[in-house]
Order: sequence, then structure tokens, then C-alpha cells
Amino acid sequence: MSENRDAWANPLRDARDLRLPRIAGPCSVVIFGVTGDLARQKLLPAIYALANRGLLPPQFGLTGFGRRDWSNEYFADWVKQHVKQYCRTPFRESTWQQLAGGIRFVQGTFDDSDAFLRLSQTVQELDKTRGTHGNHAFYLSVPPWAFPIVSEQLAKSGLSHSQGDAWRRVIIEKPFGHDLASAKELDRVISSVFSPDSVFRIDHHSARRPCRTSWRCASPTCSSSRSGTRTTWTTCRSPWPRISASARAPAITTASAPRAM
Repeated sequence: MSENRDAWANPLRDARDLRLPRIAGPCSVVIFGVTGDLARQKLLPAIYALANRGLLPPQFGLTGFGRRDWSNEYFADWVKQHVKQYCRTPFRESTWQQLAGGIRFVQGTFDDSDAFLRLSQTVQELDKTRGTHGNHAFYLSVPPWAFPIVSEQLAKSGLSHSQGDAWRRVIIEKPFGHDLASAKELDRVISSVFSPDSVFRIDHHSARRPCRTSWRCASPTCSSSRSGTRTTWTTCRSPWPRISASARAPAITTASAPRAM
């Protein structure tokens, strides 16, 4: 009887559905625009919620990048304040202490090359002290005009390049260009820095719901398609059909973009 129960499988479950609980591997996330409303009310509480549910590994780091003259300790206290205010899961001090050990802050502006070098040193330090293994995701919660600047700075500082089996990801949250021409130019700049399967785009409005699990986009699950090509699936849900992230998404025009509900 127990053997039959163990062998049973839900015929309606899609193996590509990544909304099932799974623990991410060693990694870190760098948030640009960390003092904005999206980060304060959604991203930071979402990261804590994942840690609280046991879905983040001990080898995890969180780095904020901003203009304010903050120390790592002050930034950690600031994050804790907003996690307590906006998180929908119970606050546990033990979870927070584990997460707080990997929190860092880098002061700088988008046009400050020295700041990006300090950021590079910070993620390298996390690799050594937290064991993040060179796996880093960059969440661009910034105005659209800053996307090319930040992408180019990531390339110049070497942050966009990984070695060995390590990975780098960039998550872009906001409208991707304001028309077809600007979307193509932005796609050209980002594609010159990151490979297509390392770029994840989240619409400004449809990101509200999946932002609680957006960090899991940085650790996609790879599988093989029937043709044998590498396929990368994300956990982000949006009005767009679920497609392989290894295929370049077409530029979004104002005429074809779906309206937010």
C-alpha cells in the first residue's frame, strides 16, 4: 500500500513548473536602486521571505548599491526595518541573523567607475567569506535611462563576466524602451554585455505579483528540449507566454505590449 502511494505522481503537474519549493545554490544579488519603493516594499521582504521558508542557502549575499553614505551595519539595520514592516511571513531573529551576515552596501553613482570597482571587490569578498562561488545576479530597479550606463559599467569592471561554472544574471525591471527604436538600442547594449540566456526582463506592472519570487529567476533550472538544445526556464509569471530564456525575446513596442490589469 505504501509502495503504491510513493509511486503515485500527479498527472496534472508540469515538470517545467518551478513554483515548487527548491533551495537555490550559493549566490548573491546586487540591487541597484535599493532605496526605492520597489526594493523597500517588495524585493527586500521577498528575499527575507525566501530565507524564512528555507529556500535560500547559507551561502547567500545581498549587496545594495546607492548614493547614500551608509556603512554595512547601517544598511543592514535599514533593511531589517523594512523587512519587519512589509514582509508577509513571521519575522524570526534567527533567520535574520543568518541573512544579515551576508549584507553589504556600496556607495556610488552609476557614472562612478571607482564605485563599480569597489562593488567588484565586494562580491569577491562575498565569494570568500560567504562562499557564493562567483554566482551573482544584478537587479536593475532603476530608471530606464540608467540601464545602458549600469550595463556598461558592469562590463568595464568585469562584473558581467563569470569564470568556470559560475554564472552572472541581470534582471531588468521597468519598461524595456519607450518605442521600437529605443528597445532595439537597449537590447543591443545589454546583449553586448550579457548573453541572451542571462537576461531576464520583468514588466514594471506585471512584476508586482512575482516580485516575491523574483530572486529565484537568478537560479534557473536547465533541461534539454526534444531537439537537444539547452533550455532555461524561469519562475516569473507574466502576461507573456512562457518561453525559453535562451531565445532572445523580441523588442516590445507600445502597440503590442499588454495592458496591466
